[in-house]
Amino acid sequence: MRVVERFNPSSVRVLRSPAVGVRDATPEDAARIGDVHYRARAEAYPAFLPPARINTRTLAERQAQWLEFARDPGYGRDRFLVVLEAPREGIVGFAAGGPQRHGDPAFPGEVWSIYLLGPSRGQGHGRLLMSEAARRLAGARYTGLIVWTQPENARARAFYERLGGVYVRTRPSGEFQSVGYGWSDIRTLL
Repeated sequence: MRVVERFNPSSVRVLRSPAVGVRDATPEDAARIGDVHYRARAEAYPAFLPPARINTRTLAERQAQWLEFARDPGYGRDRFLVVLEAPREGIVGFAAGGPQRHGDPAFPGEVWSIYLLGPSRGQGHGRLLMSEAARRLAGARYTGLIVWTQPENARARAFYERLGGVYVRTRPSGEFQSVGYGWSDIRTLL
């Protein structure tokens, strides 16, 4: 017996701001990427991280981190950094990734960072960034991907699960833990 699913219009998410776009980051974007990184952590993490762990780097250090990344010779080959840009607000999110770093051969690609400012959450923008991240990793011939978050980050975990991510494992991350969500077939995110 074959089961046929009925189309459910309420399950379709529509981008509420169709004018947003994703593009490659440039070194000139580093200051704004650092700002988004710093502010997004401050917005999202207070519910489950101690204050000293929320922003372990200053705003200037975050900006320098992303400038160094954008200037690295590997950027654009096996690594990517993309920004999500809104017409009035400018850069409101970003994603970065490349080869996985934690010994998970089933997931050769990794999204190292994905951050959105609060007002951009729940608009389909995270899905847009993950799709672009998957496209970049697939273009570098990675077949699967993994992303890590804190076990207490219920919002991120639910987001990855909605996108079809499957819990892979928990690993130590300094004095804390990180949980990995994986997609063995990267094409499911495209």
